[in-house]
Amino acid sequence: MKEVKEDLSDILYTMDYNPPIPQRNTEELILMAHSSSNYVQPGAIYQAKEELKKRGVTKESEGQVLAVAIAQKEKLNQQYEREHQIELEQNAEKRYSTLKMVQIFFLAPLIISHKMSSSSDLSYSELKKENFVIMAQQRFQMLFFGTICWGIIIYLIMYIS
Repeated sequence: MKEVKEDLSDILYTMDYNPPIPQRNTEELILMAHSSSNYVQPGAIYQAKEELKKRGVTKESEGQVLAVAIAQKEKLNQQYEREHQIELEQNAEKRYSTLKMVQIFFLAPLIISHKMSSSSDLSYSELKKENFVIMAQQRFQMLFFGTICWGIIIYLIMYIS
């Protein structure tokens, strides 16, 4: 079992990364050593831990670097949340242009049946999720009335024929 562990550590230690692990600064190595393998390759984590041991970095200094990194991450998350909240508030007042509403109205059956959509168009549920209150109402109304209008037109064509 010990041979397998040694073979694995040899493989992990000989993997090359760019820039090489020994050339990276200590803070970067600490962050790398404490990262998840979802974000950093296991070999890089292993090499970072080994390099920290070689440099004699203490657990206390690792803890300090991690505390600063966590504080910075929290600050960024708070900033993102503030910006996102402002964006949601601005979304509530946005409206479709008249041309876009006419387009939705005339294409309603195709939009509802998912035969036609644009990558720039948000669905009704996406509009609600992103707090586009007015646009969601407009979209619902145009789809509803557009579909009814097309139903009436098709009925009249069939009735007249």
